[in-house]
Amino acid sequence: MSLIIALIIGTGQELDDEIAYQLGKQGVCVLFCSNNENKLERIIKKLRDENIEAKFTVLDAVDLQTIDKLIEQIDEQFEKLDILINAGILLNHGQFKISIRSRQGFEAKEFFDTLTVSQAFIPLLKKSASSCVVNVYGEMSDHSSRLKALGELFHDCSSKIALHKFIDQFNKQFCNTNIKISSVTLGDDKNVQTIQEEASRIVQLATLDFFEPSKTKTMRILYGIVGEGLGHATRSKVTLEMLMQEQHHVKAVVSNRAYKFLHDSFSNRFPRCAAANDGEAAIDIIEIEGLTMQFVDNVFDEKASVLHTMQRMPNILNKSIGAYYQNLVFWKPRAVISDFDSFAYIFAKSHGLPILSIDNQHVVKRCLIPEEARESNPKAFNTYK
Repeated sequence: MSLIIALIIGTGQELDDEIAYQLGKQGVCVLFCSNNENKLERIIKKLRDENIEAKFTVLDAVDLQTIDKLIEQIDEQFEKLDILINAGILLNHGQFKISIRSRQGFEAKEFFDTLTVSQAFIPLLKKSASSCVVNVYGEMSDHSSRLKALGELFHDCSSKIALHKFIDQFNKQFCNTNIKISSVTLGDDKNVQTIQEEASRIVQLATLDFFEPSKTKTMRILYGIVGEGLGHATRSKVTLEMLMQEQHHVKAVVSNRAYKFLHDSFSNRFPRCAAANDGEAAIDIIEIEGLTMQFVDNVFDEKASVLHTMQRMPNILNKSIGAYYQNLVFWKPRAVISDFDSFAYIFAKSHGLPILSIDNQHVVKRCLIPEEARESNPKAFNTYK
């Protein structure tokens, strides 16, 4: 295996040191951007005491004015970058900021600058056979190995929406590359209580594809199913059974009666996605609020349907936004299947994911009628292509 190159951009606090130590312990060459070459002496000594020869390189300090020079320096010395870790992205007065090193000390940059800096490394990351970016949200205490409270990072709904909006924006900029994007929010796992444990989470994400390559074809799939009636759910049940046989991880978003039908069919037979390993079938049936049709004397009533939807809109938005962010953004599906569903379709479009549409409605727009069929009965086909 060729030497793995990792760059840490962060606040220079204890978490960064622990990440560097754990990467170095795995034989990764760690690049630090600092004016102080004595910064790494403690880490290097600790590794040497364990009979591990550390591979650390101190580069020029990072700032937006010298980023091109830094990239050129990495390219000349290593010709690639495998891992980029943005540590300590914070929410401050409604804006995400990351403290990156400057020649004058530490200077906070708005989160758009975090994205700008990360984008600048895309050419180097693309030179790696398996590169990744790990964004770390939150901060640790300065003088203790205990976690600092998340504070204002997740103190209200608007903060959560701002975070996920930033994550969406970040992911979109990398969607046309083979660069893997991962996120860690410090303190969101109650079983993780120390800096060492948090660093271990980050390092595991960063190095997973290098030291634990996947040997399965398991794919994370978002499956959207319209919940009005049971026809779509019945068809989707057959497709979901096939996906389970192929040992994929599926999150199915569905509303109304179809939710109970699919939940009863799958939830007691397969593990949840969060508890399953690669090569093991898993499925989550997630309930959302969908649109419904209202009927009067067995006739579809358009006005009543619109009024009913407007009355339910706050609940629809609340439940759908919760499912969108809590269940899907961090999970990062790789493909989307939609059975006449708008929720999954919108998610796929906003994240640049491939969409497979399985329904009968698309025959209206996508079906091509052979000319000989048209000629046999022109009136029957005059509304179709």
